[in-house]
Amino acid sequence: YFNDSSVLCAVDLKSGSVVEILNWINSDIDSNSMYNFVVINADKVICSGYDYNYDKSEMLVLTRIPDDQIVEKYLLTLACVYLDWEIRTAIIKFNRNSDEYRIQIHDYSQYNTNDDKGWENGINKLNMDLISGNIPDLIMLDSRMPLDSYAAKGIFMDLYKYMDSDPNFRREDYFTNVFKAMEYNGKLFRLTPGFNIQTVVAKTSLVGNKTGWTIDEFNALMNSLPPMALAFEDATQSGMLNKYCSMMIDEFIDKDTGRCYFDSEGFIKVLEYVKTLDTKGFWETINWEDIDDSFWQDRETAYRDNRTVLIDYWFDNFDQYWRTMKGQFGEDITFIGMPTESRNGSAIYSFVELAMSARTKSPDGAWQFLSYFLSDEYQNSRGWGIPMKISRFEQMAKEAMEPDWGELYPEDGYDTPGITVPKPMPARPVVTTEVAVEEVDLDGDGIIDSPSAPAPAYYWEPTYWIGNQEIKIGWITQEYVDRVMDFVKSVDRIVRNDQTMMEIINEEAGAFFAGQKSARETANIIQNRIQNYVSERR
Repeated sequence: YFNDSSVLCAVDLKSGSVVEILNWINSDIDSNSMYNFVVINADKVICSGYDYNYDKSEMLVLTRIPDDQIVEKYLLTLACVYLDWEIRTAIIKFNRNSDEYRIQIHDYSQYNTNDDKGWENGINKLNMDLISGNIPDLIMLDSRMPLDSYAAKGIFMDLYKYMDSDPNFRREDYFTNVFKAMEYNGKLFRLTPGFNIQTVVAKTSLVGNKTGWTIDEFNALMNSLPPMALAFEDATQSGMLNKYCSMMIDEFIDKDTGRCYFDSEGFIKVLEYVKTLDTKGFWETINWEDIDDSFWQDRETAYRDNRTVLIDYWFDNFDQYWRTMKGQFGEDITFIGMPTESRNGSAIYSFVELAMSARTKSPDGAWQFLSYFLSDEYQNSRGWGIPMKISRFEQMAKEAMEPDWGELYPEDGYDTPGITVPKPMPARPVVTTEVAVEEVDLDGDGIIDSPSAPAPAYYWEPTYWIGNQEIKIGWITQEYVDRVMDFVKSVDRIVRNDQTMMEIINEEAGAFFAGQKSARETANIIQNRIQNYVSERR
């Protein structure tokens, strides 16, 4: 027998034939949580594992149900190229709990091969099916899909229709700017359960409290610094160009009309800046055999001393932001974003995106599944990233400001069970307290011994280390929580990775970097090629 994430199979050792014993997902089981299995016969399997959703071990006896005894349900098909583990878990939960609907998975990664570009077979077949009208009820979207083209062709359902008619749903309870970023001509065709934000941060003392800046303002800052100062620590030509275009694609392509603007002055200035970068990153140029402790000390203080001034930043939690500000920079920071002519240089990066087919025969069932990802049950269970529901993000802020101390621990590191911090909480600075130690017979002579002194305990306080220097950074305050919240609500662009588009940009930019064409000539060629590419797909 052998097992993978989808099926449990039997192999006939004589003939080599393979027979499927069971399909885990169709049996409503997350195979990732099953560690052991025993096949009793072709119709009965015993397996055991750990159910992380309910935080308990479990043993399951699986018995095959004859086809004529299976309860009939409306069948929904979800198409994907590799199934995200969170989506897998949600499908299993939905199938177990729904009396009316059932989701089956069509994973197109099964068509991938090890041949040259064989890894694209799955996405190519899925795109072909969608174009030819073989459209599933639900789709886990992929960056290699021409989403705007599909939206223009009416392949996707407008989810606003179901949100607004659902009595359990209110748009204003969520980050509506994320919905807005995902719109196409005012309609919402895709949904994400969570996200983070890709931006650039710098000291407020250098860039002010502005919400964005232009290329000219960026160049002015760099010209005002010492010659050896770096903008980004590890920026390269190819890396910066790819990152810039994926984040700022809405700066140069109108997603509603398909009009392109790569011949703009803004894009020309981007090309000119990227040309000034090296082909190798900072860390690729280090001679690792010729460094000492002072090298690492210099790196740890680079942002504090303005030797490096910008961080290409992924924001997804308050603790990370606070440590970046109090530790790496040592003073207030600004979410300044990438320099753009529109001063709109931050973008939303969605973890997973789902869409509903406009042709599904069971739209209510499809919405029941999609809406689960916006429910309190799901949103409150997210332990990473920015949740879509604002109330959950506010709870994360509260937890960052008022950490749950839980049990105390003696300074020597030994556990002291049952000792908890009383409420209300004490002041923020480190507070020590005496913890009574139980009287015990230490030497086994039948006489109770009393320790000479009680064991001390302490409250943990966040710190940041630079070399051997410990910096106490404390906890984030309401003032900075409000700043973060305002920033998250302000971002209205979404990261889009189009492989073909980036191949065009990199190919033409390479000639400019090599001195074969001017920036304007390069921008005009890129404009013509990408405009044709976008127009053909619409």
